[in-house]
Amino acid sequence: MRDRIMLIWNTIIQSYWFIPSLMLVGVLILLKVTMSIDSSTLSDSWAMDISWLRFGSVEGARQLLSSIVGSLITVIGLLFSMTMVVFTLASSQYGPQVMRHFMGDRVTQFVLGTLVSTFIYCLLVLRNIGNHESGSFVPHISVSLGLFLTLGSLCILIYFIHHVTLQIQPHTITRQLANELIEGFGRVYPIKFDEMKTAADRPDESQHQRFKHKMDQQGQALYAKENGYVQAIALDMLAELVEDSEVYIELDIMPGDLVTQGQRIGQFVAPDQDKESTECRIREACILGAVRTVHQDNAFAIQRIVSIAVRALSPGLNEPFVSILCIDYLTIALQHLSERHVPSGRHFDSEGQLKIVSQILDYGDFLSQAFDPILHFGESYPKIKEHIVTNLKQLCESQSGRHYQSQIQQYVESIS
Repeated sequence: MRDRIMLIWNTIIQSYWFIPSLMLVGVLILLKVTMSIDSSTLSDSWAMDISWLRFGSVEGARQLLSSIVGSLITVIGLLFSMTMVVFTLASSQYGPQVMRHFMGDRVTQFVLGTLVSTFIYCLLVLRNIGNHESGSFVPHISVSLGLFLTLGSLCILIYFIHHVTLQIQPHTITRQLANELIEGFGRVYPIKFDEMKTAADRPDESQHQRFKHKMDQQGQALYAKENGYVQAIALDMLAELVEDSEVYIELDIMPGDLVTQGQRIGQFVAPDQDKESTECRIREACILGAVRTVHQDNAFAIQRIVSIAVRALSPGLNEPFVSILCIDYLTIALQHLSERHVPSGRHFDSEGQLKIVSQILDYGDFLSQAFDPILHFGESYPKIKEHIVTNLKQLCESQSGRHYQSQIQQYVESIS
């Protein structure tokens, strides 16, 4: 359930409308407050005592806000045009896989929300000017606040132009994607070697043989009922299911896999009276979606960086130094992974009984995912292989690299 909620939350916050919608609600509340103050008799004394809060006649206040509203709608159109240009450049140069990264950019969402909220605020204040029995009502405080919001919006627009110039640079995009990859490693593999209180789990072959025998004899196949990518597998839900029960689960899928309707996704053993409910719980724990996400799919997070490196090696771009930059950030991410314990994919209950076997990628698989495509497309650039070997040798000799030293050395020997 937690993984499903996290996926929904990530989808919401990465959407282009989330922050602007919150800001729009906030500005409507602000409008209600300022108009209430302006409607009170107390506001008249404030406006008279502070000269820059006085806007004279109804006609003068209307002309000011009309100019602001007309200017803001032009600026909002300019902002959308700039954003579309950035998206087009990013898609053509770095690949469509990084588009969701740009869509979730907080600064872009905040700037859009600021301009739209200021436009709505000024438009609604304009509607209330003269809207009184006397016909001469001027909401001085609301008009002043609209003017200040407009000045702030212009400052934010200048910062947005600066932000966009940084966002489309290769080192900025690669660094941000690498940070998301590092966060993904920490989310999927939360246990660090220096925090482990017990020895790393070692595969118990006798238990695994008994588990396989039980599956061969009593296992009931589980088939997918829909198409989609595996976005997450809620292992905590499965662990709760098998605890203190005679339920055993073997999964043939892992996050990032494409599942088609009718495809076998695993098998399970359960008492006859619990088979239907157990099957429903397992399906609920295997979360499918229309697209791959980086929530548990670290291979997809690696692939986004690799796609930039591969595109940079294409004849159309021919930017091998961008590929070297990607190799450096991939090495940094793998260095963070080296500090963490990658489990075997075998999960035990509180009594030490093997209950769940799932598919996983080990450290060697991540090395292959990161560097094999770059080596393939970079055959004509000897510097690419040399740089990968140098980085991996440094990683192998580092303090954290010793935990996976044999796998790193084996991979270096295979590509040398």
